[in-house]
Amino acid sequence: MGTSAKAIQIRAEREKHWRGLVRRWRASGLNQADFCRKHRLSIPAFRWWKQELDRRDARNRKAHDRPTGSAAHFLPVKVVEAHDSEPSRGQVELELAGGRILRIRSGFDPDLLVKIISVLEAAQ
Repeated sequence: MGTSAKAIQIRAEREKHWRGLVRRWRASGLNQADFCRKHRLSIPAFRWWKQELDRRDARNRKAHDRPTGSAAHFLPVKVVEAHDSEPSRGQVELELAGGRILRIRSGFDPDLLVKIISVLEAAQ
């Protein structure tokens, strides 16, 4: 039905990898072509990722009206008592940008959760 957790994790790791490379390029003082040659990177791939990451960051800034610099952001949390007939023990519900709801059961891998939220928020 949806994207698997493994695919989400791979996408998040790929984005993190390219963000690191772009950050290193900016700090290097080299032009893109020289940086890519030095690090044996495909120039077209580097340029595509730089543009894509810039687009994602711009979209996040617009959606959240705040600058982005990291994959995950802390958001305010409001704890409320459950009023439905089913017990919600061991479950957390997060409301993401655009009103999307993410339900997490206890025992879920917190590192994977950060990656999933990062991908979902970047796709907004």
